[in-house]
Amino acid sequence: MFFSTLHYSRRRLRGEDEIEQTLATGLALECEAEVVRPDRSRHWITLCGEPTRDSAGDLVGLHDTVRDITVRRQAEMDLRESESRYRFLVEQFLAGIYIIQDGRFRYVNPGFAAIFRYGSPGELIERVSFTELVAPEDRERVAENIRRRVAGEISDMHYMFKALRGDGSPFDVEVHGRAFEYQGRPAVIGMLLDITERKLAEAALAEREAGYRAVIETAADGFWMADDQGRLLAVNDAYVRRSG
Repeated sequence: MFFSTLHYSRRRLRGEDEIEQTLATGLALECEAEVVRPDRSRHWITLCGEPTRDSAGDLVGLHDTVRDITVRRQAEMDLRESESRYRFLVEQFLAGIYIIQDGRFRYVNPGFAAIFRYGSPGELIERVSFTELVAPEDRERVAENIRRRVAGEISDMHYMFKALRGDGSPFDVEVHGRAFEYQGRPAVIGMLLDITERKLAEAALAEREAGYRAVIETAADGFWMADDQGRLLAVNDAYVRRSG
């Protein structure tokens, strides 16, 4: 018997049902099956078979071609496990991860959706054009940057632009993106950061520095700054006047 020759496991995932169906219907067999060898090792095979009939036309068995695909199946399982770990990590990022192809988002992680104040990635994937999330004054520049990477003119790029949240409010973002192949076609994958607070802090610092500089420049007293070797690095006008 075919089953006893290959030492089929009664706990295998697939195979026996298809064979029984072929014997019952007389249709050709093509399936995958999990088998257990005499040493108890588990393997995967493909079965391609044609029904065998006797001189009276009665179905008496199967004429099969068997191929061991254990290495291929193990590679597929390893790849799925790797992809599962990668997806878990990506979906925990607070930063936004995205894939753009043909002007649409093919993938965004929950962090990306949260940054743009969408309820879930599904509200963006395949539904929203990337230009809808870019402020009008920056759309042409962002579109050109994406076009250049998809066209292969440049592999990666890092820049900032003004974005639009789902409610239309503007905010500042920083992106790191690069060209890559997605499902056999050119696309762009990248990471996006909300830098609104950083930009506000930079603006506040610049404003304070401008205020300090104005006070020093208009002061009647002389101010100066020197390094540890006594070399002057900066002075105000009053210092120049007083020192001659």
